[in-house]
Amino acid sequence: MKLKNILDMKKIKGIILAILLTLTVSCGEDFLVEEPKSFLSPENTFINAAGLQTALETALKGVFNQWNGDNEELLFNHNMSDASVVSATDKPNAYVDLRTYATPANTRDNDAGRTRSFYAENYKGVHWGWVNYASGNFSGWQNSFVNVTHGEFVGLQSGFVNYADTLTGVQLGAVNVSKQATGFQLAIVNYAESAQNLFQLGLVNFIADNSWFGNFPDELAQGFIIANWSFGGEE
Repeated sequence: MKLKNILDMKKIKGIILAILLTLTVSCGEDFLVEEPKSFLSPENTFINAAGLQTALETALKGVFNQWNGDNEELLFNHNMSDASVVSATDKPNAYVDLRTYATPANTRDNDAGRTRSFYAENYKGVHWGWVNYASGNFSGWQNSFVNVTHGEFVGLQSGFVNYADTLTGVQLGAVNVSKQATGFQLAIVNYAESAQNLFQLGLVNFIADNSWFGNFPDELAQGFIIANWSFGGEE
């Protein structure tokens, strides 16, 4: 009986050892290779003059905005350097709290603390992911399962659910929602609380501030199947 138990233990150890060896062999160097998150990686960007120009144009745009704006980025760098007392951590002012100073949580809208502009600049271009969220204004393209912009959205939202406080552009999805919309909505369900020059195409379409056929042909109805619209509003 004891001999059988010893043989069973050896079998179990052998199986465990075989599994470990298999895992060790299968985990080669490829496991440690980091894949680029986008096609714009150093390996395929800085290979010719055009690739270098792509990076330089983005950098030059940032410099242009600094010198021709109110210089908030330059002021931020100055304030956080040894040349300024703003970065001193023994001061009672809120903006020296480094945990919030360089984040959108910094509510100081002045020359010393307008660091929110850094984040606003990043909310231009393309959002691509499972869920895209912009806490302020966004210009560009949001493409994901859920797109949300709490602010003014200008561009294209494409996803299963699209939401924008203020829409100027196009929403393509299953459910499109906007408080104020100008442009085009295509979905199974489209909803706009108010609209100016908006055309909706879908199974069910709602424009809450429309009248019921009272301003036809400028407006159709508060709710209608297939299509609904509101034209001629002042922007």
